[in-house]
Amino acid sequence: MNRQSLWSIAAMMMASMMFVGCFDEDNPVPATATGDDASDLAAYTAKEQSVNYYGNTTKTLSLRYYEDMPDVAYVSVDDFQQLLVEGTRVSVQKTGTSQYQLTGNGGATAAVNTADETIAFDNFKAFTDLSGRFTTGTPKHVNMIPCVRETKSDIQPSAGAYTIHFKKYGIDLRADGSHVYMPLNTLADIYLDGDFQRLYFNGNKAVVFDPADKGIGTIDPDFVREGYSLETRTQGMADYCYGEMCFYIDHFYGHPGRSTLDAAINSEGLDKALQDDYPNVRKLLLSTDMAEYSLGMDCLGRLLDDGGHTVIGYHFTATANGCSDIAIPIAQLKDKWPNEFEIGGRVMIDRIIKAQYRLLVAQKRLTLLNIDEKATYAKLGNTAYCIYNSFGECDMAAWKACYNGGTIPQVNADFPGDPIVVYHAMKRASEDPEVENFVLDLSLNGGGDTSFLVLISAMMKGAAYMKLENSPSGQSCTYNYDIDTHFNSTFKPGGDELFPALNKAVLTSRYSFSCSNLLPMMLKKHGVLVIGERSGGGACCVTTVCTPQGLTCKFSSAFHRLASLTGEDVDKGIEPHIALPVTEVASGNNIMPDFSSFYTPEVGQKIKQWYAKP
Repeated sequence: MNRQSLWSIAAMMMASMMFVGCFDEDNPVPATATGDDASDLAAYTAKEQSVNYYGNTTKTLSLRYYEDMPDVAYVSVDDFQQLLVEGTRVSVQKTGTSQYQLTGNGGATAAVNTADETIAFDNFKAFTDLSGRFTTGTPKHVNMIPCVRETKSDIQPSAGAYTIHFKKYGIDLRADGSHVYMPLNTLADIYLDGDFQRLYFNGNKAVVFDPADKGIGTIDPDFVREGYSLETRTQGMADYCYGEMCFYIDHFYGHPGRSTLDAAINSEGLDKALQDDYPNVRKLLLSTDMAEYSLGMDCLGRLLDDGGHTVIGYHFTATANGCSDIAIPIAQLKDKWPNEFEIGGRVMIDRIIKAQYRLLVAQKRLTLLNIDEKATYAKLGNTAYCIYNSFGECDMAAWKACYNGGTIPQVNADFPGDPIVVYHAMKRASEDPEVENFVLDLSLNGGGDTSFLVLISAMMKGAAYMKLENSPSGQSCTYNYDIDTHFNSTFKPGGDELFPALNKAVLTSRYSFSCSNLLPMMLKKHGVLVIGERSGGGACCVTTVCTPQGLTCKFSSAFHRLASLTGEDVDKGIEPHIALPVTEVASGNNIMPDFSSFYTPEVGQKIKQWYAKP
């Protein structure tokens, strides 16, 4: 069977599923709606939507499909809250014509006007809090390695008001006198943050999960595939997808300041920015043809590319979720949309080139240090290097065993991003009488888990904290941690610095991104030497958004912008104390960096001299 036939069959299946989503087989007659606003009174059909809950439990969620918006699933805010955080509720009180007050867990409120299509939160972050960090009485949901304990947080100011106007995005709020209803995908985006459990909905399937534990493809490999199986979609779905994307980016995009559209979005919103400068990209995003829509998403990904946190488009979604075998071939649109195809095509080309450079740089490092590709420790004269390429791939089973009476985890080649790698490298360096300097090599580290970051910060200097800024609410939150750097259940605020006799340094480059940008900033503030090249930046936590058709996108998030304790913007990178020379060399038709100066005996001399200064 050819691919075109597969698309046709899949499209019919998806259309059938979307029809079922609008009309409940057990109750095909539209229900009589109640409410004050005209849209409230539109008849609707109800559906009990099954929910895949963390991949091991099935729950249900009551959805409404109104006749005037048959493609869009609506849910009551209270039902949504109960599903995501069991044991919590949102109470609803009608306060006037088309006006309601919602009261969430901890007493935070939201005033809803279904005629004006607005929600005014008195404390936005507390109302949508899924973690328990901002409200008391909420089950705390914090994934951390066992030797890291979040102890307290300082939130300033204590409450952050925030009002959202939905009318400009074509998003209609509804109510029936007792409950307030919102589009499910829109409500999921409002509750979305950078840390915790979330709900994805593709028009047919609903999944609640924690992306830190499992990806959507692991829980349901067909979730994303269903969206890419379509050839066309309705205009109603196209309009809602576009309005929803504009809503999310206008309100919750982190604005790192490096993307093509960042300034325009900040001043006038995504829709106006596209109308003014990229009208054809806007047409593609609003197209009912899925190939054109996919090209539009690739273009948007290019226009919002900020170095690695914001990743949008069919290339990313299909590859990340195992759908490349049926992904829509946007190359067929090259003649029809040549300029836009060039914008979209450059996304993948640039990522391939960047990945190739990283591989070449990594290979050169192995040669200079005379180690194999799985090595995490190297010695060059009086200097030990810890090769640490990501804050991730943690052997959580070994850590749990350690804190259940077992031994300290060992380095496991299957988990190169486990922070235990850093511990054993420091220990080995301290036991070698020839070694005086210890270099934490983050030059090819692309980031990862912040709980690993605070543990490594504690081991390096006995200092562990995180300061995050929430742009929508105007709040900042400093998180403090008790750290057990000895891995024997002896916890201490900030942890203990390990092996203080070593001259410690952090090695950074343009490829040091996200956590490997933040850790040098933190350690630099505490007197640890930073050497190499200015780090690559990345101060926004990353969150993954699910479009109404199940396509996933990564965004720099405005919910958690990383900052120094004194408030400096660290998104554009950290300058080293000692800059090491970097040359640019030819690689085919492109130019790539040569970091050979990072791995010479002179590095050890520079480190000793820096620490010898009074």
